[in-house]
Amino acid sequence: MKFSIAILILFIMISCHEGDLGGDYYYLPDYEAIDIGYPYGSIIYKSTQQNTYNKVLIYADVIDCESSSDYIIVLQRPNKALVKQNIKDDLKMWRYLSKITVGDKAIAMDNLNLRCASVEKISSIADSLFQESSYYQKMFHLESNYYIIDKHTDSIFGPMDKIQFEKMKENKNISLDFYFLPKL
Repeated sequence: MKFSIAILILFIMISCHEGDLGGDYYYLPDYEAIDIGYPYGSIIYKSTQQNTYNKVLIYADVIDCESSSDYIIVLQRPNKALVKQNIKDDLKMWRYLSKITVGDKAIAMDNLNLRCASVEKISSIADSLFQESSYYQKMFHLESNYYIIDKHTDSIFGPMDKIQFEKMKENKNISLDFYFLPKL
């Protein structure tokens, strides 16, 4: 009986980690993304409400994250197929807006002339934006990326390799570690 209660408490503690990271930051794990119909994998996002993806900060696939009152640390294995599909879908959906953000760049939609564009043209433009963006080049440079989010300044540091990440953690006195570190 005591063993069952201990397992239940451990499960609740681990489950509570997922979702709300504090300060309007959220983690959407893969299984939950599938359950609610979000097709772009596990992400870290900022929003005033959970499951409202106003601003995706770190795209698929987020492998692990941990948070404190000051920081969030994130391990990502970038998923090129999901990120490309996200860009294409955004272009299709938002083609009537004046501008959208792709990666770290705001793009005037009038310049892309997408209002009457075919699916093939939108796909071609999405591929071009993906290949030309320094944001995506940096994200897909490494097999695994590490990030630090400062909740007080809304600053995102990364993507970094493991050595850069550990050095920044030390410089900022961040004592967080990943609870679950998969073999990458």
